[in-house]
Amino acid sequence: MDYSERTELELAHSVGNFDKQQIPGGVAITGSCPSCRHTFTYPIIFEAQLITPGGSITGQSAGRGLTDPAPKYLLRCVCLEDHPGRPADGSGCGAMAYINIKH
Repeated sequence: MDYSERTELELAHSVGNFDKQQIPGGVAITGSCPSCRHTFTYPIIFEAQLITPGGSITGQSAGRGLTDPAPKYLLRCVCLEDHPGRPADGSGCGAMAYINIKH
């Protein structure tokens, strides 16, 4: 299948069947893209490290807007299989979706 950036609702619905593994600051999601059927692993980061000018490190919550009570995270197919038309430095088939994850 050719590379094409697009929002894929089926990808968002498939997340419930994906494996989830805790990683520092977030979760790694592994599953098969419903669009290209290739397996991929995508990290979702909940906490970002912010280094202040004084050198201290604080945890900052990622993905939460000021008016959006439910954080939304971008999930993209990042499979390593060939998809004609994909940028040379890219990965995946172009399928993406915004998802909610409780943490």
